Amino acid sequence: MATPLSKKWHCVEPDAQIVEKLAREADIPVSIAQIFAANGMSRAEQVRDFLHSGLQQLPQPFLLKDMEKAVNLIVAGLERNALFIIYGDYDVDGVTATAVLAVFLQEVGARVKTVLPNRKIHGYGLHAGLLEQLAEEAAGDTKGAILVTVDCGISNVDEIALARELGFITIITDHHRLPDRLPEADAVINPLQDGCVFPDKDLAGVGLSFYLTAGIRSAMRKKNLFSNGKEPNLKEYLDLVAIGTVCDMAPLHGTNRILVRTGSEVIEQTRRHGLKSLLRISNIDGGSRVGCENIAFRLGPRINAAGRLDDARLAYSLLVSRQAEEAAGLADALNALNEERKRITEDIYVSCCALAEKNLKDYKYSLVLTGKNWHQGVLGIVASKLVQEYGLPTVLLTETRGENGLVLLKGSARSVEGFDLFAALTECTDLLEKFGGHEQAAGLTVQEENIAALANRLEGIAANILSGKSGPEKLRVFSLQDLTGNERDSFLNYYRAMEPFGVGNPEPVFVVEGCELRELQIVGDGHLRFVLFKDNRRLFPGIGFNRGELKNLLTNRKIDLAFALRSNRFRGVEQWQVNFVDYDDAATH
Repeated sequence: MATPLSKKWHCVEPDAQIVEKLAREADIPVSIAQIFAANGMSRAEQVRDFLHSGLQQLPQPFLLKDMEKAVNLIVAGLERNALFIIYGDYDVDGVTATAVLAVFLQEVGARVKTVLPNRKIHGYGLHAGLLEQLAEEAAGDTKGAILVTVDCGISNVDEIALARELGFITIITDHHRLPDRLPEADAVINPLQDGCVFPDKDLAGVGLSFYLTAGIRSAMRKKNLFSNGKEPNLKEYLDLVAIGTVCDMAPLHGTNRILVRTGSEVIEQTRRHGLKSLLRISNIDGGSRVGCENIAFRLGPRINAAGRLDDARLAYSLLVSRQAEEAAGLADALNALNEERKRITEDIYVSCCALAEKNLKDYKYSLVLTGKNWHQGVLGIVASKLVQEYGLPTVLLTETRGENGLVLLKGSARSVEGFDLFAALTECTDLLEKFGGHEQAAGLTVQEENIAALANRLEGIAANILSGKSGPEKLRVFSLQDLTGNERDSFLNYYRAMEPFGVGNPEPVFVVEGCELRELQIVGDGHLRFVLFKDNRRLFPGIGFNRGELKNLLTNRKIDLAFALRSNRFRGVEQWQVNFVDYDDAATH
């Protein structure tokens, strides 16, 4: 028999006076004001900017340090018909960033070659062997070649030096944390570097790629280089920008929020054959709303599966495909890879849980787990699942071989809120061969003999920061009062305007106390369909994914229901429904 979930709820109750004042001054429902207040927005102008920001409010591209320098180099290259080499990364952010810049440059008449390294063969970032190969291929090109990195390059000091020796003009676009020493490229675009006045520091790699295209278009416009009068419509690129931004877990506020919100709408009407096929294979019906959840859990994993298990160029080819039949075949191939990825992930996750239970006897604030023959491509996913399960920063490493035959362990790390993973790994530099990433996610390589020392040092760092805070986080919930008539319509309209939800703008979880689930039925592969009633009044239809086993337990029973509120549109018809998150007996609150 199924039992209530073990999560502990924390009902968010912001200061009532602040909520009432915010609701009055911003002219929003109290239920909406309490969400803003809980997320740290207590001024009406903050709320208005959040709700009504659009493409017109995007910061200008030339606020990014070195943007003008990079654009001048690129436009000069366009005028002399130079070869552009776009060097990306194998994850969703890198693949979409590569597609955005490559397709744009092709649209304005450039000669373009794209490079996406193989995770297993080349690893992350610029690879010396690939650069030498590219130089050989470009040796007969008298126009000169421009190497542009997207979503990588900021840590590749030696490789950028090699690229310049090989004759490339080098431009780095990368959003990752800065190393102590920056590569000496001809231009470096990274909002985190000193002297960069761009207001939003959390752009994903694809966001920087998009901003570079905006800068190029602006410069070409000023130089009257669009002789036919036809300029690329950058809004059409925002479908790719939204996918890469969401899947890289970039915070959805400021610039990212605008890009993702508009980009989600573009996805729904996309003209790309690849995305149309991907929507089909992901069971997202044409005309349906494509929110962050669909991007993160349906589209993203299929794109990512190529770089994790095979070759990221498969995903890139899908995104840039101009043939419907080709796109359909590529989508089917990515879907098959994703199914294989899920199987491998589950096998490793089960093994890691067993190891974690043993490790927790000695390590209370962090997990460093190693295993042989784990697939490197899925370790980030497994680490994220372990973070959710145990509430601890987690490092997963598997054995590989260095170029000199040295046994190395390579893998991924994921963190919890309040623990800066990049900063922690920086304190372990002497134990690491290399690492890179940001606060919540990182990749690293370490010698086998240093594993124990690494685990001990990370445990000490985590203990200092997380003492008294570790363990799965409480489920944060908002009490939702019964809504009727105009009040209900106003609440739902403003709630919709708060989307997209994701990192940095968490989707609220609401609670209705003393309610009943009626018209219960099991649908699909064990899902629970129901209608939410309170005081014999119908509120919303609902769905509990993978909760079919609760049907008998919840029949004719009063409960407190925790749920997410979703707006679905199918074939032009919109309907609100609740998504089951958790429940408890009504009498316990």
